[in-house]
Amino acid sequence: SKDEARYILTGVYFCSLGDRIHAVATDGHRLALYEMKAEAEEFSAIIPRKSLIELKKLLRESDEVEFLGKENRVFFRVGDTLLWSSVIEGEYPDYMAVIPEDNPLKCVAGRDELVNALKEVSVIYDKEEVRAVIINITPGNMKLTAKKVDIDSASEEAEVNIPVEYNGEEFEIGFNINHLLESVSSFDGDTIKILMDQPISPVLIVSDEEPELKNVIMPMKV
Repeated sequence: SKDEARYILTGVYFCSLGDRIHAVATDGHRLALYEMKAEAEEFSAIIPRKSLIELKKLLRESDEVEFLGKENRVFFRVGDTLLWSSVIEGEYPDYMAVIPEDNPLKCVAGRDELVNALKEVSVIYDKEEVRAVIINITPGNMKLTAKKVDIDSASEEAEVNIPVEYNGEEFEIGFNINHLLESVSSFDGDTIKILMDQPISPVLIVSDEEPELKNVIMPMKV
């Protein structure tokens, strides 16, 4: 059912793949995949976000965690502390099918420059509004534009340009500002790489400095 599918997506999916573990989160509009090297037996589990928030608090004191899955529960040992959680029953979507493998258009941008530009154009929106940004990319430049149309007053527009590495033809695409901002902000490196295909196709955001993290965002029709 739709309700069951929504409930499954409230959790984070963990699965072992040989000497690696994948952690995946999605809300249907965007997806994040983090790959870790780890020694693990074959397992998979959907873990509630609340449990992972508690685990994150424990990891402030140690960066190593032991993980054990048993029936419908999972156990985490961090130092001398043991944390257990129930798991969410159900089948997680095929997340690998969502991740684009050969998007031909590549744009490299400074992480901080893009974050600051998104914050700057978003100020014209009220918090409760759907916040959209139109991104126009030409060789060497990315133009970010946000437009607010108010029936009772004049429309507002904000525009920011940042330098990028891009050698393709002019390309325009729209995003939910919050989704794009959170995805770009999740990286810690200096640059991020945006891989695109069509204005309506999923976009892959990665960083050569953090190859373990992949973000996928669905564009927004604007």
